[in-house]
Amino acid sequence: MIGNHLLQQQTTQLHMTQQLVQSISLLQLSTMEFASFLEELAVENPLIEIESNFHSLVNPNDFMKQNRFNQRMPIETVPLGNGVTLYDHLREQLTFLPLSEGEKKRLHFLILNIDENGYLEMDIEEASALLNISVFEGKRILEIIQQMDPPGVGARNLQECLILQLKRKFPSNHPYVQILSRHFQKFVDKKWKDIVQEEGTTYQQLQQLFDEVQSLNPKPGSIFSKEQPSYVIPDVSIEKRGEKWFIQLNEDRYFRITFNDSYYEQLLMTGREELRKYMQKHVDQYHWIRKSMEQRRKTILSVVKEIIDRQELFLLGETDELKPLTMQEIADAINVHESTVSRTVKNKFIRTPVKTMPIRQLFSQRVENGPMGEDMSSDYIKHQLVSIIQGENKKKPYSDQEIVKILRTKDIHISRRTVAKYREQLNIPPSLKRKRFD
Repeated sequence: MIGNHLLQQQTTQLHMTQQLVQSISLLQLSTMEFASFLEELAVENPLIEIESNFHSLVNPNDFMKQNRFNQRMPIETVPLGNGVTLYDHLREQLTFLPLSEGEKKRLHFLILNIDENGYLEMDIEEASALLNISVFEGKRILEIIQQMDPPGVGARNLQECLILQLKRKFPSNHPYVQILSRHFQKFVDKKWKDIVQEEGTTYQQLQQLFDEVQSLNPKPGSIFSKEQPSYVIPDVSIEKRGEKWFIQLNEDRYFRITFNDSYYEQLLMTGREELRKYMQKHVDQYHWIRKSMEQRRKTILSVVKEIIDRQELFLLGETDELKPLTMQEIADAINVHESTVSRTVKNKFIRTPVKTMPIRQLFSQRVENGPMGEDMSSDYIKHQLVSIIQGENKKKPYSDQEIVKILRTKDIHISRRTVAKYREQLNIPPSLKRKRFD
């Protein structure tokens, strides 16, 4: 009896863990992705009925104009592309792998946590814990993804991404692979003297490796379309009437889930015990999805409400500058983990009084502007940095320290190290590499 009780406990715990993982996955789905999930669920579960009203969500203002991308374009005019996304490409490959259904579900969970550049966003330790598997097994699952196309997908950092691509061309013991594995930072910093001495290689060979690395893709997922449709279905719409904001979660209008009572009662009338057990499983699934939907709804609304409180002027179009705002601040305000906020805003769009945009774009890193100054957003400072560099003498470009001095004249007090960090984030090379000799 004890053995049976323990087995039942373990089975229940595993079932709850699987439902927890799935609930977390549901949070990061967009409205359209969530609708697709529910439709698939309704096909598998005869007790679940979905009433959808897609056309009520389509607004002409949400259609993307097919213009060539320009950083100055408003978000409505940036084409999202009609091609296959990285997620589509990985999921298609997954269907052909000779794996068990359990392994495929674990692989799919990791795929959901790969960003548009092809990098794994979640720590493998965290993913393994959520999947209730060992870290060793988690790494094995990740290695399967890293063997998929495009080369470099599933990497956790740039070094791993480049090494994964090199291994498609050279064996693991090739000098190129070994050098990047053991001396990555020195290699990219061009501190080649140490590498030459330690590896017995030559500067010419390192230059050849450098040229090879230049041919690799640091963002393997970037070759795919960023979005599936050529139009955006906003996940949230916000509107200010008088002094009050109104928040509309669009999935509330798009679909409604109901329980098929008549079919359930009809099956119960058969009196078959095995059928009762089978149907109870579907009943439990219905209650779980209703609970998950409500939790998803509450979390999204809570996050959006906090964002509105902090970015009201930007959302109303009264300023072009975002206030400093991090996901951790929102997480603290609603008493959840930062990763929950990250999943909540992932792949989701918001329709504001002035435009439709990704919710992620409403966050901006907080920067302390010196001992006496007010905090500024990193976006504002980066904008000033770009403006300074665009106006410099190309034959005598500004050093980072010179940029620091110019920023101080604009009442922006940051260190040379911060200037260098922002410059790198903007993919702007140092002054030596910006200098022109023509």
